[in-house]
Amino acid sequence: MTKEFKVVFTIGLIYLIYGLNSLFSLGGFATPIFLNAGILFLVSLYFLIVHLKVKDWFYLLGFNIAILAYTLQDGFVRYLFERNEFDGVVAFLDHNWLAYIGLFLYFSFFFIAIFYLYKQTKNIFIGLGLSLLLLLCLALKFNNLFIYADLIFNLFLIVFMVGVYRLKPNYRIILEVLSAQFTLILLLDFFKYII
Repeated sequence: MTKEFKVVFTIGLIYLIYGLNSLFSLGGFATPIFLNAGILFLVSLYFLIVHLKVKDWFYLLGFNIAILAYTLQDGFVRYLFERNEFDGVVAFLDHNWLAYIGLFLYFSFFFIAIFYLYKQTKNIFIGLGLSLLLLLCLALKFNNLFIYADLIFNLFLIVFMVGVYRLKPNYRIILEVLSAQFTLILLLDFFKYII
């Protein structure tokens, strides 16, 4: 198990223990899902800093920018800015175009990750299959079928991770880091729906 997956596994265990604690003390399994966006951003920033000297580190920078765009649209992050009276930041976050740019950056990165995986594997089925899953996810989101879009997106993440582990170990350093981050997204989504 790589150090990245150890970090993800530790976060998953913390969420599980938190949920079990709330189950036994309050009678309901609840996890701190309001922290998901912040945790994703901090973990992606940590992985970027740790892997700055690795070849193709700029893919991690792209993921960090995508997660930052996602984090800025999160309701709890917005609440923190409002609570601490960062009026300029709140006014900036109120613009509708920022939401569209954030969505564009977020999904653009996943298409770039598909291209990078295809470049490494040379497997047209993985590249085409992942592209179709991501396009289906976008179509479902734009038709307000968010639960189905989340299911398809989680399937996309799983297929991506399976594609990564078909590579030889010396080609997959950045892809393993991305897989760990995709696993964290999958894990946090799981805890979002287990409530």
